[in-house]
Amino acid sequence: MAAQDVGMGVRIETGGGVHFDPENVQLFINALLDIEEARQGARILDLGCGTGLWGLLASKILNPTSLVMVDCDPCSVELAKKNACSNGVSCEVHCGDLYEAIPAGIPPFDVILCNPPQTGGPILLKEQRPDKYGGQDGADFFDLLARGTGAWIANGGCILFSQHGLANPRRVLDSFQGFGYSLRIIAEQERLFERGAVNAACEGLWEYQLNAEKEGLVELKLSGAQSFTSWQRVYLASKSGLASN
Repeated sequence: MAAQDVGMGVRIETGGGVHFDPENVQLFINALLDIEEARQGARILDLGCGTGLWGLLASKILNPTSLVMVDCDPCSVELAKKNACSNGVSCEVHCGDLYEAIPAGIPPFDVILCNPPQTGGPILLKEQRPDKYGGQDGADFFDLLARGTGAWIANGGCILFSQHGLANPRRVLDSFQGFGYSLRIIAEQERLFERGAVNAACEGLWEYQLNAEKEGLVELKLSGAQSFTSWQRVYLASKSGLASN
């Protein structure tokens, strides 16, 4: 597929089954602009990079001294490499499971970016769309992120993670606070979810989400019989007392 201009001088090629959501673009840009002054020249890790979108936007806004991108999907890794090359960005891209993909000897990072799979659903969703499945309540990967980041984040560093209201908000908050992080919202938008698109990922997923809302596991608002809205946020997580830039 032909590359598309996503802003900030970045062009992204998509395809090959690699997840790409154009509605994320401006949210990610806004989040990076929030930390632009404080994080110039940072060492950056894009964890679960997919197409490389967030890491490549960061390369233009934060002028990092180094950029490492990792993903467990070989197709994503190859596409991220291709996009980095076409955008003239020097970086390392590695294939593997979360932090296990990072080669030994690489020092901790100042900024870690992560937009993990976070749709809650039945096991059928995991089988059909593993790029979306975040466990039964959508929050599994956030637990892993909060638990496993300690050794990889530099003193005074931060995590930027994207979350929508369909990943158990209370569990995500408890996970990060339980590991000593303070959180601050640095970018936010409302997302519209159409019934047909939701069920296209997995039959019955629409009803699953409505039941989860009744159980207090997700935050959504019906906007008619065929759609609902929920929030999407980028949080800055920091252990420096108060979440700051």
